[in-house]
Amino acid sequence: MGDGLRVWASGPFSPVVICDDARTPDPSRQGYPGGTAQGQFGWDVGLAFSNTGELGDKLAQVVRSKGKKIDRLAIVVHGTPRHVDVDGKIGTGSLSASIPGGMTGQQADDQQNSKTFCMQTFDSYAPAWRRVAGNMNAGGIVLFMSCNFGQMQIGGDILKKMSKELFPGVSVVGFINVGIAPGRITVNKCMLPGMKITDATVPSGSEEEEAQRQLLVRAEPWASETSQQAKVALNGALVKNPEGMTVQKGLAGDWSGDTGGPTPFLAHFDVAGRDVRNNYPTTGNVYWALRKGEKRHYGEWKLESNRLTFEFWDDPPGWKRKWTAMLNLTDGEFRSYMLKGDVTINGQPHGWFTFSKTSD
Repeated sequence: MGDGLRVWASGPFSPVVICDDARTPDPSRQGYPGGTAQGQFGWDVGLAFSNTGELGDKLAQVVRSKGKKIDRLAIVVHGTPRHVDVDGKIGTGSLSASIPGGMTGQQADDQQNSKTFCMQTFDSYAPAWRRVAGNMNAGGIVLFMSCNFGQMQIGGDILKKMSKELFPGVSVVGFINVGIAPGRITVNKCMLPGMKITDATVPSGSEEEEAQRQLLVRAEPWASETSQQAKVALNGALVKNPEGMTVQKGLAGDWSGDTGGPTPFLAHFDVAGRDVRNNYPTTGNVYWALRKGEKRHYGEWKLESNRLTFEFWDDPPGWKRKWTAMLNLTDGEFRSYMLKGDVTINGQPHGWFTFSKTSD
């Protein structure tokens, strides 16, 4: 992204009165997505809205006044998997807790399907969402800070549809679980932006539980598109799916390798755990051997988007082979347990390879 605006928009019945000046002081220059007890770094403007139409109007006003479009937009509204109460038609509290007593499961679904933005109301909300999208820069990000809006396949499906039909060229993010960061310092009777990755997505059952939650949430990471629990759609496809098979998990383990020779060989990929920011590794060790128990020839693998490359350190100088495969990452998941690619030496073609997964 470039130097566009970063806007935090609090919707109807949001528990946070957001500050117009949404800049959390960042003297150490840690930057987004970090933060302090006051709020999350990396936001410029805060605003409140009561419905989708008003959101589009207020964003347009901000863009005109600032003279530039938006790179990152957070929308804080109550939600459940595939539903967001963006116009406040259901009311206060989380959607899961606002169903009247005595209402059956089907009646609850009918209420949410008719009163919230979801697949059933998609077309009626589309014009207002497109006005919102008109204020975004290409390559921008829209984050729905809406409890578990992105959860399960049904959550992923609406993110994909939005990214294709409403926000083309913009990443649309929903979370498996995200919640408010309580107890942040108020500034001029308002609060600075930020949500936390937390399982506490429904109201507390008691004052004691609420007090315990506040202590726990303080230590939780700030929510962003890079969070482990963030599900991200772009142009109709999931490009990050925490509920699916990750590339790293699919890659790790033993593979049977074939380069056209008389016998297959063993290839093994080592994959470390997540780093301190909960990100998966994009490099690691790899080795090949004629078979288990025999001499291992170690090297390094690297992953860039869906492009996997690896080399082996004991290849002779001037004869360093580079192995390259394009991974099948349908909907952001590792779907194929077969790797097919090409081998080059000094940029010149030097054969092909096929790897088949044999064990984790």
